[in-house]
Amino acid sequence: MENGTKTNQDPKIKEDIEILRTWLRKQPHMPQDIDDELLMPFICGTKSIEKAKRKLESFCTLHSKYTDNFSFPFRDPLDPVFQASYEMGKMFMLPKTTPEGYRVFFAICDDFDKYDGFQSNVIMSMVLEVEMMMHPDSPGIILAFDCRGVDVRIMTKMGLSPMTFFLEYLQNSIPMKMKRMLIYNTPPIFGAFVNTFVKPYAKKKLFDRIIFTTKGDEALKEYFPVDILPCDIDPCGKAPPTRAIEDDWKRLILSRRDYFKNSPALATDETKRLPDSSHAYGVDGTFRMLSVD
Repeated sequence: MENGTKTNQDPKIKEDIEILRTWLRKQPHMPQDIDDELLMPFICGTKSIEKAKRKLESFCTLHSKYTDNFSFPFRDPLDPVFQASYEMGKMFMLPKTTPEGYRVFFAICDDFDKYDGFQSNVIMSMVLEVEMMMHPDSPGIILAFDCRGVDVRIMTKMGLSPMTFFLEYLQNSIPMKMKRMLIYNTPPIFGAFVNTFVKPYAKKKLFDRIIFTTKGDEALKEYFPVDILPCDIDPCGKAPPTRAIEDDWKRLILSRRDYFKNSPALATDETKRLPDSSHAYGVDGTFRMLSVD
């Protein structure tokens, strides 16, 4: 898969990757066999070796803390449960960026009866990982969630563990900068969900970037140029229909099956962590606040 950028040819990036590898060799608890393609977004996305170290360590520590989220069959695109969860809605990145160059992730719920909060979060993390490897120097991402059809069952279908995983993953572990999160078509019950599962666990800077609205597709015009939207969401949209975009992303995810199968190998070995290296997460799984900018 192509990165879509020329960063992999940049001598400075190659030099920084080698610096990161040198640091990795001195960390007995960290995995050593990490491809350059995965290291690159940590270099480009943080623009700081020290921040790249912290993000990468948090990324790998999350693999050891939430083992199911990073293992087969939950990350196997050929698994029937995985495929059934993917079919309940759509998750993809828009083909075009915003004028600022931000990449846009969409999650659309088509059949809430089949919604699985755990598996949906796993798939979302997979899409974001492929995205960050394809576009390692992206200046940021925007997430849009269509909650059409969501009802009071969201309190049990999502649950606390999937939500805390999502927030830890987004806030601390991936190098992409979250610029905005738009949650639209929200039902009346959503206020209780936010106060229970989101606000207590989201950092203020992140929470302030989340927009909740009961408006439908018309809300998208307030935050995105119409021409980057799928044509079945807005008649003036110039992107392919959502199903076609998602089908492309399903093929991308499937093409990365070996990468996802190897996800457990990216976990830290907490038995080997040195006492002075627990700056991001402790052995008990607690974490310090890291930068969202």
